Amino acid sequence: MNKGVVSVLVAYLIWGLYPFYFHAMQHVAPAEIVIHRVLWTFALLAVYLFCSRRWRWIQKAVTDRRTVAVFLMSSVLITANWSTYTYAIVTNQTLEASLGYFMNPLVSVLLGTVFLKEKLNKAQMLAIVFACAGVMWVTFKQGEFPALGLTLALSFGFYGLVRKMA
Repeated sequence: MNKGVVSVLVAYLIWGLYPFYFHAMQHVAPAEIVIHRVLWTFALLAVYLFCSRRWRWIQKAVTDRRTVAVFLMSSVLITANWSTYTYAIVTNQTLEASLGYFMNPLVSVLLGTVFLKEKLNKAQMLAIVFACAGVMWVTFKQGEFPALGLTLALSFGFYGLVRKMA
């Protein structure tokens, strides 16, 4: 099997197991979980960059105001996303978190058409209609406005847009 396919499958497996891990961590504040995630990601990335000798670009990046602004904005958005997701799982709102990540492609398509002027063909539009109907159905059955789900979808959608435009 292709190395990329295996990597994607492993990544999705890990992502799919996150709710079990976060449920086991219910005694820990969501903010503390996110802080650990940020710090350990930073530490592991620093070791990787150092060992692979790919750290030279950092000096150039931190001296360019536009690059710093993009990194700062994307950091804020992904932190909002991680915090919302962790909070949703720890507070037993897994269905709403899942709904948010189901809404995410819809938000990304909307942002792509509005900001990047992407065009959709008829089959894509039909798929969007079915996906929107599914989101509305689950939302209706849940009986309340999916604030956490919408926050997840918007924060990750705008994160993707900022990174794409960078």
